[in-house]
Amino acid sequence: INCGVRLMRTRLRLEEARPHLRALVVQLGRDVPAGVGSHNAISTLDEDEMVEVLTRGAAWAVGYGYGKPEDLARCEEGGRLAWADPSAVSPKALARGSDEVGTLGSGNHFLELQEVVEIFDAKVAGAFGLFLGQLTVMIHSGSRGLGYQVCDDYLREMGPAMKRYGIELPDRQLASVPIGSEEGRRYLGAMAAAANFAWANRQVMMGLVQRAMERVLQISEADLGAALLYDVCHNIAKREV
Repeated sequence: INCGVRLMRTRLRLEEARPHLRALVVQLGRDVPAGVGSHNAISTLDEDEMVEVLTRGAAWAVGYGYGKPEDLARCEEGGRLAWADPSAVSPKALARGSDEVGTLGSGNHFLELQEVVEIFDAKVAGAFGLFLGQLTVMIHSGSRGLGYQVCDDYLREMGPAMKRYGIELPDRQLASVPIGSEEGRRYLGAMAAAANFAWANRQVMMGLVQRAMERVLQISEADLGAALLYDVCHNIAKREV
């Protein structure tokens, strides 16, 4: 749920950082846990803190110093779905997510140092603060084990529910119920909560990346000039209006 991508720009050219790239990659590997079961990028969160994450999304992370308030305007939906319902998320899902904020995960998720090598529209690039040779960072991740558990929980719940609604499908992964049903409303609330978790997760990771770069490159926050260009999700359900 809410696997997504964000791009962080910097004021640096790749060539300025090149002598330190190996050290930077090592530091990023330490600070941003990756792989199956990756955890503990930050302290494990208790249930009340998890509810805050699931409610506030990226704003929760900004409140703890991971990024700046203006980042929220550069996130899809402001980094938060207002209709999230943490009470629709199971205790098992909460537990799975409690030590996963700020972690990359596995599969096709990645954290990548990138260089701007071609400009197609100079005016737009300038407005976005992009220039040739620029060092940027792309992060692709989502809601980790919490989101997976939400999906698993509701697949199990929707199986029997589909029979009641007369829905027949060839694959349980296509499970569905009417949006206005109790099961549908609860799933959408849980999905939105997981989406908010994902935005908080990417926001924390960006903050960890920024700190790692400042440490390895031995430069100030102002000189690094890290800023979110945009964060967009590609695995989410929203109403079209």
